Amino acid sequence: MDCPTGKIVVADPLAYLPTGEFSPMLETSVPSGTYDAEVAIYRDENIGIRMCTARLKIKDTKAAKYECAGPTEETAAAKGADGIMSGFPVDAGMMCFCDGQVAQEYVAFVEEWHKQNPDKNHYDDYFAELFAKSFEKMTAYQRDGGDFIQWANPKTQNKMVMIASGFGDGFYQSFWGYDADGEICELIVPMVNPDLFDH
Repeated sequence: MDCPTGKIVVADPLAYLPTGEFSPMLETSVPSGTYDAEVAIYRDENIGIRMCTARLKIKDTKAAKYECAGPTEETAAAKGADGIMSGFPVDAGMMCFCDGQVAQEYVAFVEEWHKQNPDKNHYDDYFAELFAKSFEKMTAYQRDGGDFIQWANPKTQNKMVMIASGFGDGFYQSFWGYDADGEICELIVPMVNPDLFDH
């Protein structure tokens, strides 16, 4: 994932990120750079393959503790009498990691795509084919149709990562992982708790 500004957005890339709604930017920034995104897979004979935990690896060190990754006040998905709510809603069964600048570029891409394809859907008529190709390349780790892609904006070539969100729609939290030196080494989004399905 390309991170030119170090400001990370974690959101639903299909339902909300194109509109800018419910797409929180995390309050804490990381150094600009390019980071690997990973996903842990859970397999179960009853529920099949599920994306368990998504991780953005910032440093090649091990997390010693985790803390909730809070959003900026301006971009929080929800606000209450006792303050802002961390986390992000999912309404299209998908989550993403992306840089704040890359998110703006993505919004511009989707807007332009819809101008050129006014009667079409950006998932069914564009992204679905990319997910299907991802499935063809890694059939052992995804459900039919595909569960993850790394997408490069055709205009800027900046990359973002889209991953199926566990059991689908809901509200998900993200957490910073800190290493033994107290530095951020990763960002995780837990989506499925395997212990709930342990036989």
